Amino acid sequence: EESSLSPHTKERSCWAMSARREGFDEAHLQSLVSSLSQGKKLLESAAENAAQRHRGPYVRDPQCHETIQDLLRFLRRDISRERPVMMQLHAWNLVEKDLIPLILTYHSDSDNIIVDAIKLLVFLTLPAEEDAANGVEQRRCLKLTLEALVRNHDVLAVLFSQLSGPLERYESSQLRLKEDDGKVIQLFLTLMRNLLLGAEKHKTRSEVSDGCQLKENILKNFFDLHLTDLLVQMAKDARKKPFTEDTALLMEVFHLFFHTQSPAHFVQLLERHTGKGLNHDESVRLSYLEARREKVLFTRHGRFGGRSIRSMTVSSNQMKKKVTKKHLNMPSEYFGQMSNLDNTQGSSTLSSSVQLCLAQLALELSSGGFNEIMLASWNNLRHQQNNPSGSEEERLRIYSFLSLAHFFVTFTQLRCASDCKTEPSIISVVANIFDKHVFHWLRMTWEQFEETKSLYGMVLVSGLVKEMISFLDIVIVKGSHADKFACEALVSEILWNETNDDFLFFFQTAVKRYDPNTVQLIYLANVVEGLHTAACLLKRVSSNHATRGDEFYDERMVDNHVRLLACWHLNPQVLNNYLVSFLEEVFDHEVEHTLHEFNNLHLIYSSTIELVGNGNDHSGVHSGLRGIKRVTAAIIGSFMKNFYPMNGGDVQAKHFIDVVFS
Repeated sequence: EESSLSPHTKERSCWAMSARREGFDEAHLQSLVSSLSQGKKLLESAAENAAQRHRGPYVRDPQCHETIQDLLRFLRRDISRERPVMMQLHAWNLVEKDLIPLILTYHSDSDNIIVDAIKLLVFLTLPAEEDAANGVEQRRCLKLTLEALVRNHDVLAVLFSQLSGPLERYESSQLRLKEDDGKVIQLFLTLMRNLLLGAEKHKTRSEVSDGCQLKENILKNFFDLHLTDLLVQMAKDARKKPFTEDTALLMEVFHLFFHTQSPAHFVQLLERHTGKGLNHDESVRLSYLEARREKVLFTRHGRFGGRSIRSMTVSSNQMKKKVTKKHLNMPSEYFGQMSNLDNTQGSSTLSSSVQLCLAQLALELSSGGFNEIMLASWNNLRHQQNNPSGSEEERLRIYSFLSLAHFFVTFTQLRCASDCKTEPSIISVVANIFDKHVFHWLRMTWEQFEETKSLYGMVLVSGLVKEMISFLDIVIVKGSHADKFACEALVSEILWNETNDDFLFFFQTAVKRYDPNTVQLIYLANVVEGLHTAACLLKRVSSNHATRGDEFYDERMVDNHVRLLACWHLNPQVLNNYLVSFLEEVFDHEVEHTLHEFNNLHLIYSSTIELVGNGNDHSGVHSGLRGIKRVTAAIIGSFMKNFYPMNGGDVQAKHFIDVVFS
């Protein structure tokens, strides 16, 4: 008898049992849904829904508005991770059967029924709870809902047309803003966030494929409706009312646009028609980091839900990966156990036209919107940290800020590197975050992440600070006279002082404190590259700024540099060059005995042997191969002298090295 039931009937029975466990009145909820329109009953299938639509237009019940408000009250009390109320409404196909026809039919009415209908839609598109018992089912229902919205081309146009009134009143000095205009704007930003976030939540490979196509369709709709133009203008006005309260939400929406994309690819797309291209070394400089960069998203109901929802962040336990002292070839051992590692493949499946639109959006946002939204967001985050609540939402806002800042600093840096002469307008794109107070806040945030063992936060902030210092190095080389002067002043302020309270000393300390059993190697790579970039930058600014003597080459520093040498294939090229130079400097300071520890010799030897086996100086694959062979030969040679102290030892040691590297 059970096998004869339709899938929708089985689903309703399942969630009816869940409803009884959760303690809400499922019969009352069913009566509310049934009373949204006149003469309607709960239908068994999508086919019946389609048949009903052909029978005539949608006619709402006179009490429809009050019914929607009652449904919103149910959803606000739906606080468990299994969300039985939301799942029951999905099982009854409320969105496609009632909400979409209601919005299309009555969008021009003067009452607030459409606004409340959109609130209901926002609740029903909230991202799935990943650790819920029915997480898979939540993702399936959310996917079906998003597909229904995207499939009906008119519904998104009608939905976002409701923004015209609040935005018109905002732009016109002769019209007075209504009290609810700010809430309406926040409501639509939340809906955009939910649509983008719902397309990103993947667990299986089939979900990844479906989600990529879904995101493609959502982005096409946004671009066709010119919603991105509205977002850019909101970003430019981020420090003005009514947008001041929604800077975190607006920042997250932009983050969802760009977080799976490569800044280097965007620069290449934008310059393809000009005949100028990126230098190959610059275009691949961050390829591994960008390919494996974890997407951190956070969700927020704001005034429309009353609680925060955990999304795609990874817990500390999930990110811990013990790194054994051996040569590392697997990205998972280098980047850690990222739950959404495969999701990065989604960026390559977007069509070239959508990627070009995203690149143009990034360029348009660079015209002033990025500066404004980051300054407004940073001010909010700074004030919140003065009165920390320790909430997950607060931490996720910081993650989103760091990720978006990293994308645009890298994007701007690559644009500068691709120009023979950097234009001042390019440098000004990210000027608001290049402030000594922002650097001080980043350091405080970094220290807080270390105290709370937030491994992902440590990776994010270290990567951003490294890129910001690299950007300063480009400005010193290619910027205008005024830019160089301002850059030199900032460098002297943040990278060097006599009290060991600067970023150079902080980088050194972070390298020495690195624990391979708890923190993934990408964090060490960020710190080491930042350390050497900062040291080179100080030398450019003034020859009086020298690195701090022998403690720069102590045993812990050497061990961790050698540890990264074993990841030659995964390191950025600039980092590998720094590693080779550092090992050469070890000989100059006559502390090469620190390299003779067994594990160091084993890592250096095995890494070089593998590089020699995989390529040669003429292959172009390993541009630093000759340097690493030279350094390795010197290290092994100095070690072998301990075994051949008599005359002729040098000859025997050289013979051994020639055999190894022949």
